[in-house]
Amino acid sequence: MTTCRRFLSRFRFLCLGLLVASVACAGCGLKLSGPGSAEAATPAADQSLVCFGHVDLEQGVAALYPLLPGRVTKVEVRETEAVRAGTVLLRLDDQLARLRVKQAEASLEAARLKFDEAQKLPDQQQARLVQQRAAIEAAQQRSTGAGHVLTRKRALETIQQVNREEVAAAEAAVAELQASERAERAKLRELELYDASVAVKRAKVEVDIRQAELEQAARGVRDCLVTAPVDGTVLRILVSPGDVLGAQPKQAAVLFCPDGQRIIRAEVEQEFARDVAVGQAAAVQDDTTADGPIWHGRVLRVSDWYTHRRSILQEPLQLNDVRTLECLVALDPGQQSLRIGQRVRVTITTVATKSS
Repeated sequence: MTTCRRFLSRFRFLCLGLLVASVACAGCGLKLSGPGSAEAATPAADQSLVCFGHVDLEQGVAALYPLLPGRVTKVEVRETEAVRAGTVLLRLDDQLARLRVKQAEASLEAARLKFDEAQKLPDQQQARLVQQRAAIEAAQQRSTGAGHVLTRKRALETIQQVNREEVAAAEAAVAELQASERAERAKLRELELYDASVAVKRAKVEVDIRQAELEQAARGVRDCLVTAPVDGTVLRILVSPGDVLGAQPKQAAVLFCPDGQRIIRAEVEQEFARDVAVGQAAAVQDDTTADGPIWHGRVLRVSDWYTHRRSILQEPLQLNDVRTLECLVALDPGQQSLRIGQRVRVTITTVATKSS
């Protein structure tokens, strides 16, 4: 009985050894197949690359914030509301801005009055020139008359009809009138050098300056409004009436989604990025489900920059401290729209070839 059992045990070990040897020989035969074999240089089947991404716009979501600091007085829209370009989204307190508009309007009116007065200066200058020439002519006549008086008194002095003091007084009068005539001629030269057109231009420039100040003040009133830059949807409102917004914001006041084609920003790890190319087919599925709908599209553009993931949150089942290559996937038309920010799983069909 014992001898029979030993024989069976040895027989089992012998069969197991023969099986292992046959498998090893078959493996050695596959590695040694030469280049003439039928398996050399055959094209490989399409391969798939799975990566994560999220739904976005090519230009991204707009983070809107007022240009001026101030207190929020009213929010005009609701979240998820579709609006047209120029629609007021929220208002800031604009009382100070409107007072500046009134001040600028008053300054502009004063500058226009000065300009109206300046336009009369050329005619006024011509009138002054005529007056000054007449004043010079009158001074000449007075000086000439005084000269005749002096000549007569000098003649009378020779025959001792007047004394020397009267002659000296006449000479002084002549000198005074001649000096007055020279002063009038100097005034004429001064008037001739004055260019009234320069004053008109200066007044016009002053009007332009005040007009620009008024436009700036009016712009300040408009800057108290946050408006939709284009047609789109209000995603999130992050302020409430009464909030005071500073000049250096820490977050946006309104997150706004412009209308436009939505794309997928897929992030491919560097290890597999070499297999991704423009035009490759892509299947997109919500990352939270394995049996949900599938959206189809193609790789639109591949980035030329390896960098960290866009997401600042720690996503489950993802390593956020690795460098990835971002590629944009454009969805085929006619499919149900995806939501902005939706996390998706992207399967990109890549093509590879085997070599011998």
